[in-house]
Amino acid sequence: MFILLAILIRALTLPGSLDGMLFFINPDFSKLLNGQIWVEAAFVAFNTLGPGWGGLMMIGCHNKFNYNCLKASLISSMAVLLIGLFNGLVVFASAGVMAHEAEVPVDSVVTSGGFSIGFVSYPKALSFFPLPQAWCVLFYLVLILPGIDSLTVMMEPFLLVLEEMFPKFLKNKRIALLAVTTIATFIIGIMFVTQAGGYIFILGIWYIGTWNIVLICLLEAIVFGWVYGCNRLDKDIQMMLGRPIPAAVRICLAFIIPIFLSTLLTISLATYRTPTFGEYDYPGYAAAVGWCITLSTLTPGIGYAVYTLATQKGTIIKRFKTSLRPTNDWMPAKADCIESWKKDNYHNSRMSWRQMFLYNLKGRSRNSASSTFTMEEQDSLKMYT
Repeated sequence: MFILLAILIRALTLPGSLDGMLFFINPDFSKLLNGQIWVEAAFVAFNTLGPGWGGLMMIGCHNKFNYNCLKASLISSMAVLLIGLFNGLVVFASAGVMAHEAEVPVDSVVTSGGFSIGFVSYPKALSFFPLPQAWCVLFYLVLILPGIDSLTVMMEPFLLVLEEMFPKFLKNKRIALLAVTTIATFIIGIMFVTQAGGYIFILGIWYIGTWNIVLICLLEAIVFGWVYGCNRLDKDIQMMLGRPIPAAVRICLAFIIPIFLSTLLTISLATYRTPTFGEYDYPGYAAAVGWCITLSTLTPGIGYAVYTLATQKGTIIKRFKTSLRPTNDWMPAKADCIESWKKDNYHNSRMSWRQMFLYNLKGRSRNSASSTFTMEEQDSLKMYT
């Protein structure tokens, strides 16, 4: 933040910076009618906030049982939004300075996303500073440190999955596993510093964090909202926080998110185009490689689903229904809550699709007797939040 603030202050002392900032806060609203703009904005939001990658779930599993995750998610999301807006002001202030020197419109300076921002706009802005080499070192150090931090969050779920899949071989061998994984990712990353690195980077960004992540989040919303059910999720949250899910969150989970993500996937696939990098259009085989990358992230989940169905007994319909139910190990992590949870467990909370729809839409009535917690129990739970 201090580096960004220093860049902004320096940019404001140069001609053209205000033009760039005005260009940022006065967008062309007619472009909002373009569906592709919404698709790309949604993909950027997914990559920025990080849902569907597994890292947020991994961090959440280390929280206390009664940790107020809703408040934390709102605070972190607002922080990301505000930092993004501030970052946009800095970028376009720098772009305005460059546009003034080149005597060209501001929109012709920054023509692509984060790649050009990190390696074109900011280095150019730092060239106006005294001792620009030192500022560039500090700036890229600022880029590297959050990059390592975010990579740690993304890598930890992968390591945990390996440890749970092969407990006999990997038990108490985290250092060796981390060393092998680090070396492997380092070797893979060498291709990004070659002359074709920029093209490979754009190809990966185009396919890795787009359709697959949106599809994963869509399935998560359907599973929690309709398979497991907001009624059971309500009771679980009430056990943890002493109150049910807010109505806005429940409606978003059950209706708005599935509809929005389904529409997003439909529009993005209907308007699909091969990636571009500047004036370079990627050939057909590059697009095929990209789709293989997309499918590679979905294959393990699909394969495990097929394996689960194959190992169940009965007809295919019975296997499917059984596979959608939690196992006997599914219960609260806090031992004091297990008995209370068993009073109204998964099997005693089944609803028809009509009942589920009405519950997801209206929620539990205040006078409902289906709650398994007395007022005294709820008051005691609120002490932890």
